[in-house]
Amino acid sequence: MALNSKNVVKYCGKCHQTGENVTGFGRNLLEYHRGYIFCEDSTNVCEYCGGQLKDTGINKDDYVTIAKISNGNRQLLEAMIGLKQKDIIEYELKMSQFRAQAQQQRTSQKSAVSNNKPKCPTCGSTNVEKISTTSKVVGGALFGLFSSNVRNTMRCKHCGYKW
Repeated sequence: MALNSKNVVKYCGKCHQTGENVTGFGRNLLEYHRGYIFCEDSTNVCEYCGGQLKDTGINKDDYVTIAKISNGNRQLLEAMIGLKQKDIIEYELKMSQFRAQAQQQRTSQKSAVSNNKPKCPTCGSTNVEKISTTSKVVGGALFGLFSSNVRNTMRCKHCGYKW
């Protein structure tokens, strides 16, 4: 797997104080990101302020995972950076738990979105559309109450069933 050119997370003490690196972040993650820079491994100078960068030892994927799991808790991030420096095995155990939790959150979010989609009662397809008011009016004008569009609200694009 090729590494992203900005896959390493480094810390800039000057940006931590000035906040130069956090423009564009939402208010809730502003403090979490303050001073932390995604950059290339060989970079030692901050691209935002020119300050000296310190290697955190963690990569961008772990940084983002910690942010998601902790809801932007800066103390947990700093504790995880310290843990990696002290005990890499314990760090990897914790990160594997965090990664599994993040994957579980993504899966539950995807299933919640898919559960809210209407499905055709005949074929089960989610490729359905709402029958427009215009279509109902035209059908009603041409065929009266015998128009299937007047009585129904949805149409399956897969099998054509209306309900």
